[in-house]
Amino acid sequence: MNSAVGYSFRTNMSIAGEPMMRDIGLTEIQLGYVLAAFAWGYAIFQIPGGAWGNTIGARKALTVLALLWGTVTLLTGLVPGPVGDSVMLALLSLILLRFLMGAFQAPMFPVGSGGAIARWFPPTGWGLPNGLTSTGLTLGAAVTAPIIAWLMVTFGWRLSFMLATPISLALAGAWWWYARDDPSEHPGINQEELRIISSGRGEWQEGTMTGAAWRAVLGNRDIVLPTLSYFCMNYVFFLFFNWFFFYLFDVRGFTAQQAGGFTAAQWIVGAVGATLGGLACDRLGLRLGVRRGYRLLA
Repeated sequence: MNSAVGYSFRTNMSIAGEPMMRDIGLTEIQLGYVLAAFAWGYAIFQIPGGAWGNTIGARKALTVLALLWGTVTLLTGLVPGPVGDSVMLALLSLILLRFLMGAFQAPMFPVGSGGAIARWFPPTGWGLPNGLTSTGLTLGAAVTAPIIAWLMVTFGWRLSFMLATPISLALAGAWWWYARDDPSEHPGINQEELRIISSGRGEWQEGTMTGAAWRAVLGNRDIVLPTLSYFCMNYVFFLFFNWFFFYLFDVRGFTAQQAGGFTAAQWIVGAVGATLGGLACDRLGLRLGVRRGYRLLA
């Protein structure tokens, strides 16, 4: 649910970008600066955000983050129009708000997919829940595209942001009520489930990263090579993430509703792939071992 709501707040700017650009008077290059600001905030705060979330726990961290997503989304809808002949104030406001959205979204996967899944599932069961977080984000993005398109056509792009804000408030409340940092703290978990969760961990344990540990991590080819791979994948991913709706609507001439539907379609296919990938990952890990099984799928 966190990833679904989180991605809906990521995707809304790319859907509303074209009418917002016309309303405020931005150029396509300036809109590109706004969209890129999210990625900068996301990249810069990924590691410190994950460390912060690990310190205070996923329950508190994701509750606070959901509230911040809603606040930034509301403020985006209140961005001032051009002052006189200048759009600079509006442009700088949008860049700052998208940077903050990126910063506030950065801890989501390190905290939710990293620490939380590691605590709540045995190592041979990490694939499916990680896959389901991707399923959630793709479904969130799929729902966002047609809904934001309809809202901005019906009410305007500003209200499309404001009307989405209560979703984050509901998420924060639901997560704080249901989530726990440790399985043993949850009233719905029994002893047999705790035994399964703790099985197969070997010497795995959480700890504080020292300077020497960071150097070992950053010099480990098993970290560096997947990171480079992820960079290449995300270059293509963010091209579609930021510009696909704009391309369909502004360049190809589809209506907003049609463009929203086609944008949603690619996310729906992603949801299916993420779920099947998670299942396959865990099955291969059990059959062939974690190292060989997970490598084979990649």
